[in-house]
Amino acid sequence: MARTPRKDRGTAAGAVGLFVLVDPDVKEKVDKMAAAAGVSKVRLIEELVRRAETDADSRPAWWRDVADQQELPLKTA
Repeated sequence: MARTPRKDRGTAAGAVGLFVLVDPDVKEKVDKMAAAAGVSKVRLIEELVRRAETDADSRPAWWRDVADQQELPLKTA
């Protein structure tokens, strides 16, 4: 099995954790994308975020598509 290139030792100094749970299909896609690019999942996610276009309010440029989807109201107690 080929090794995925990782960051050099010591480059994680000062790094912070980003712990998320995602749907299995999202994880599978991230795994495939990282493998195809020959990089670690961390490197892939860092580059995706760095390259994402944002609007003046720091929202991803594509977010409007998501926000326009109809959402169910939250239940209140």
